[in-house]
Amino acid sequence: MKRTTKILAILLSVCMLAAFLPAASLADSDETVRLYTVFDVGTKTLFVGVGERPDKDDEAGVTFKINNYTNTTLFGIYNTPDYDDAPSLVHMSTFGIPGPLAEQVEKIVFLNVIRPETATFWFAGMEKLKSMDDFTGWEMVDTGDVSAMMGTFMNCSSLESVDLSFLDTGSVQTMAYMFLYDVALKEAKLAGLDTKNVKELGAMFLYCVSLERLDLSGFSTENVEDMSLTFAFCPSLQELDLSSFDTEKTACTEYMFVNCIGLKNLTLGEHFNTANVTNMQGMFAGCKSLTALDLGSFTVTDDTHMGGMFAFCDSLSSLTLGEDFKFTFLEPIVDDDGDDGDDADDEDFGYDFCDPAEIDFTSPDLPEPPQNDDYTGLWVLEGSDQYRFTSAELMKNYDGKTMAGTWIWEQKEKSLANAEIVCEPQTFIGEALQPTVTVTLNGRQLTEGEDFEISGYENNINAGTATVTVTGKGRYKDSASGTFAILPAGLSGANVSADAQTYAGGPATPPVTVTAGGKTLTEGKDFTVSYQNNDAAGEAAFTVTGLGNYKGTAAGTFTISPADLAGATVTVPDQIYTGQALTPAVTVTLNGVTLTAGTDYTVEYSDNTELTQAAAVLVTGTGNYTGTVSGAFRIKTEDGVDFLLGDVDGNGKVEAADARFALRAAVGLDDTAVGLDFSKKTNRCFLAADVTKDKTIQAADARLILRAAVGLETLS
Repeated sequence: MKRTTKILAILLSVCMLAAFLPAASLADSDETVRLYTVFDVGTKTLFVGVGERPDKDDEAGVTFKINNYTNTTLFGIYNTPDYDDAPSLVHMSTFGIPGPLAEQVEKIVFLNVIRPETATFWFAGMEKLKSMDDFTGWEMVDTGDVSAMMGTFMNCSSLESVDLSFLDTGSVQTMAYMFLYDVALKEAKLAGLDTKNVKELGAMFLYCVSLERLDLSGFSTENVEDMSLTFAFCPSLQELDLSSFDTEKTACTEYMFVNCIGLKNLTLGEHFNTANVTNMQGMFAGCKSLTALDLGSFTVTDDTHMGGMFAFCDSLSSLTLGEDFKFTFLEPIVDDDGDDGDDADDEDFGYDFCDPAEIDFTSPDLPEPPQNDDYTGLWVLEGSDQYRFTSAELMKNYDGKTMAGTWIWEQKEKSLANAEIVCEPQTFIGEALQPTVTVTLNGRQLTEGEDFEISGYENNINAGTATVTVTGKGRYKDSASGTFAILPAGLSGANVSADAQTYAGGPATPPVTVTAGGKTLTEGKDFTVSYQNNDAAGEAAFTVTGLGNYKGTAAGTFTISPADLAGATVTVPDQIYTGQALTPAVTVTLNGVTLTAGTDYTVEYSDNTELTQAAAVLVTGTGNYTGTVSGAFRIKTEDGVDFLLGDVDGNGKVEAADARFALRAAVGLDDTAVGLDFSKKTNRCFLAADVTKDKTIQAADARLILRAAVGLETLS
């Protein structure tokens, strides 16, 4: 922008001049109070005090002492006139230092308590102040009586941030030009300021070209009459929330947001009522990034000037209008000299500002929607097919009673048949997968819910290739499908386990439990198992390999315990009596498996020398076996007879008759007549009668047999 209104130029000239004029005075008969300022050229510090000033020589460079600052080299002492008001009440409109000195100030020090009635142009032109850290003694400044903050920080061109939320502004009536030309200001925190009495916000942030963050939450504007140029030429501002603004008494919003070329989101709120506004000229002109604007709270009367209100808002594709809104086409408001005020040159800040000279001030100048492959060049009322207008037709025909709502650029209907459908690959989770869908048509990415809806998914559970179908919405029609991959889930983090086993004569292959993603997997469907070191007692291992919906491997271990011989069968063949200890081979069988002597077990023998039916063996497990099991075998004569000791007649029990037979044999009488043969010392009758086992039959044998028959002896 090269030029702005002459009114603005005149106002700025007056303001800059006023910044360097001495203050007016108030009279009181009691005593005189002086405000003085002292500038230290060495430290670039401006001292502000009230009371008796330090002694002063007419020549510059005299040394003074001010509080703790000693040997202060003074360029000069500039005093306000005497004030004949209450001792603590000071009225000041400027600190009274000339422009060349103001440009050198780097620090401000308030020396004692002051209660000013105005803060007009206090720091104007102090180009080297950077932040609130450059101020000392703010706590001694009571602003409760301040009625004007016009131009307070105007042209502080190095000031980067301010936080004035602590100030008492309850009496302030004007904040016009407060930060004018603060071109380095990036952040201003003004939340919570009491602005109920403020009437003027005109040009408050004008030409704050670096302003990015502005907090006006809680700002009360119910008495503000002038908001012209308030945020004008703030190209770095992207978001602005004015939802607390109440414009019931506002009369002028001219150029309020002009050339906020970076502004993307503007919230005006339900109390932004413009019933008393008569001048909206150029209000949003040059807001090139603004895509949506809600003016539903606006009330426009027949005498409201709207010239150029929407000029150069080329991205404005959504405009909400209320029942009390109308477009007016009045002659533009002009300056006193009869022109439209576009002959004053503007600063060149390097931004692509719109030029007011190119604005049609006889019309609200609502830009036309584009007419191309995407748009028809018309505005349509959202949710209605009844109204379709060009910008000129909309401004001419709009009727709030029947057309209130949101107007948007009409989009051309297009088919999705050739759209590109993309979904990111997914990983199997055992449930239906519905990933985010990206739909692109002719290089433009479409918006779900606005341009298309997802119709459904197919084959979207198991690993493999799934399909998604989208259906056009809004200006899009037809359907299109795309695919996405479902990848097998990895088993690296799966929980695997197998129960402990007992050795059973061969490799142990217990069932394996695999849990992944909270689900128990199925062997043969989701995984296979291979075993290692599983054919002997000890620690065995297994490896799980994914199948189908799973990939990768997972490993685990289980224990194989030695088998207990307690249930084994021990078989020993009968042996022929030799008079020597007999150690026949033993056969041990457990669960159908024949064990190997020396490897699986060892054998101990007992009672294995004499003729007997119960020679004993004790089998003890080794290696894959543990515990013991007992067995027995017979030792018999060569002719195969066996006997019960003392049972001479072989009837299975020891009786008195057996003692009689033994006695007869002892005295040499043979009982062959009854089938008893004592002719050989190895036959059954002889051995049964030889209970003393001395290989002879004596009366002692008969006596022991008789005692056994009557229960007085146990033969073994």
